[in-house]
Amino acid sequence: PTIQSESDARIVAEKIRAVLEVPFECDGHSLGISSSIGGAVYPEQGMDEQQLMESADRAMYESKKSGRNMVRFAGAGIS
Repeated sequence: PTIQSESDARIVAEKIRAVLEVPFECDGHSLGISSSIGGAVYPEQGMDEQQLMESADRAMYESKKSGRNMVRFAGAGIS
């Protein structure tokens, strides 16, 4: 699919997060994974690959700080 906006990217990121949290069996144990996903959108949150990665990284850490297992995008309130 083509991602043309932050809202498109958020939909994809939420689908990834939801798939990862589905428990799976390993050696008779039910295991689950939580994920903290950060994203950034060109050009609003970075003009090049380095800036976008830094913005997404800050958003990921904000996601972890806010309770984990969520998706956050760079922007307002994320420094």
